[in-house]
Amino acid sequence: MSIGISKPWQALNADSVRTIPPTVGVFELADANGRSLGFGYAGASSTFGLRSEVAKAAAAASDAAQFRVEVTSLYLSRLKELQRLVARSG
Repeated sequence: MSIGISKPWQALNADSVRTIPPTVGVFELADANGRSLGFGYAGASSTFGLRSEVAKAAAAASDAAQFRVEVTSLYLSRLKELQRLVARSG
């Protein structure tokens, strides 16, 4: 059975983004009410891994207020799993 990202939400601001590890993985953005805005990933070609990908996605999503990350080397498989999970529940 697949599960969503279990990490707690973090406020989306410059200080919290700086704490994101520069490694591969997946992330989720949400608005201030915790409504998911979507998922993304940082792959091997991401300059600063999750840190830079969350920052880019947040800049493109004006209503993003929170994020959570999951470090995994199976980032593409995990991204597809998360997307299927949302499609089934939505």
